[in-house]
Amino acid sequence: MIVIGDLAQELSKIKSVDQLRIIKEDNFFEFQQLLRRSVGEKEIEVYDPNEHPKVKYFKAKARLRDRVKAKSKDALTLGSTLAAICCMGLNLNPLNIGELS
Repeated sequence: MIVIGDLAQELSKIKSVDQLRIIKEDNFFEFQQLLRRSVGEKEIEVYDPNEHPKVKYFKAKARLRDRVKAKSKDALTLGSTLAAICCMGLNLNPLNIGELS
């Protein structure tokens, strides 16, 4: 159980223990969803332990595909990397950079 806020201040405000703002195992997923929403990430669906194994497999593959796709958007292309190296002042230019291994 995690108490949210300063414990001394929270205890001075409440009349019973039920009024404490706490995160328990049963509402932790909702807390994670709120954090995802606040930082602008996509919310995930609730895990179903009784789901068919093939459905689990397809969902895992889709998550992997989405992760790879998201990573490739942030990656630099070879052309932009070579252009950046040429701009670093290392005596390399587009004419002689092809001679490097």
